[in-house]
Amino acid sequence: MIDMMAEDWKAPRVIEERQAMLITAKISHKISVASTILTSTLFVAYIIFRMWVGLEMNKRTDLDPRLSIGLPHPAYFPYDTKKLEYFLPTWIAQCITTFFCMTAYATFDTFISTMILHICGQLRVVGISLKNLVNEKNQRDSNAFLKKFSTLIKRHEKLNHTFLSQTYYESNWYNLPAHQSKWLMFVGHRSQKPLILSAGKFCTFSIHLFIVVLKTSVGYLSMLLTVKQRKMSHTM
Repeated sequence: MIDMMAEDWKAPRVIEERQAMLITAKISHKISVASTILTSTLFVAYIIFRMWVGLEMNKRTDLDPRLSIGLPHPAYFPYDTKKLEYFLPTWIAQCITTFFCMTAYATFDTFISTMILHICGQLRVVGISLKNLVNEKNQRDSNAFLKKFSTLIKRHEKLNHTFLSQTYYESNWYNLPAHQSKWLMFVGHRSQKPLILSAGKFCTFSIHLFIVVLKTSVGYLSMLLTVKQRKMSHTM
């Protein structure tokens, strides 16, 4: 996918096509910057919050002495984390691990957003090329028209967009001979199949998948809260 994106930017484009690609590229850049700032801000806020929680928990006397207090992720360790020589390396390791995990999640989401926006930009480029397919040069030279048309077909097969059926209709197809204008009908019929983004053909990114993941996450969260409440009721 990255190689395909690089090839799309290396390919020669007219000004209108280049501007369409730059619009989506600028949006992707803004999303990347916002994601980086948000990830860093949340990391700092979480570390400060855990430090405050650790200070508050140190005031309590009914805690399990084996429980590590003041770490970003409290847990039971096979060594005494109250000693500075053990606490400090553990705290640093957890901070680094937390930051890398947050960065990995943000990077994946940003990459998916960039990929989708790039595909949207390429769909605009194909639409512009299809709209400008019929010109004076192509009308005089049928071989030039056929070559450009075959290039658009190959590109369309990679992208497969539903709105191309409307875009080709906006071109000057009526200036073509009948046997050439019929070729454009294949683009319209083929574009009726909507674009689908899949994760290695394992699942399809869609609203339905988002709802399923959201419902499953809420179910797990409800279960964890129930378990936590039961443990608290037993300890009281």
